[in-house]
Amino acid sequence: MKTFKDMDGKEYVVRLTLGTVKNLRDSINFDLLNLMPAEGANKHVVLELYDDDVLAAQVVYHALPPEEKNGVSEEEFISRIDGESSAKLKEALLEEIKNFFLLSKRREMADAMKKFQEFQKELKQNQMKVVMELNAKEAAGALFTSSQE
Repeated sequence: MKTFKDMDGKEYVVRLTLGTVKNLRDSINFDLLNLMPAEGANKHVVLELYDDDVLAAQVVYHALPPEEKNGVSEEEFISRIDGESSAKLKEALLEEIKNFFLLSKRREMADAMKKFQEFQKELKQNQMKVVMELNAKEAAGALFTSSQE
């Protein structure tokens, strides 16, 4: 089981069980066992979770046991998720999905999740390189401009 904290520091445990899967189907029409794109959908379910912070938060909220929700509504829960907590929430959710498939002997899905996580990490590293290069170019440009004044 993976954990993450909201912006107030409250820790949540992400747990996936067959009961969770059923609850997600019933409450938000999200089928965690069918990770292939639904008919008419243009994205793989894992990509949807990665791209859509609100959907990932909804999935985690509806996966929480009632005692962990402690009377907090979905809207209140989502409003407590800032950028940093959203990244941690998605990391915990994707890792828990991978573990769920490993334990249920659906190795091919777990392998696909692992490859996706590796791709996600590489993409993040490449994005950071681009940002750092832009910052270096901006700084060099600012130095060059200010030295000419």
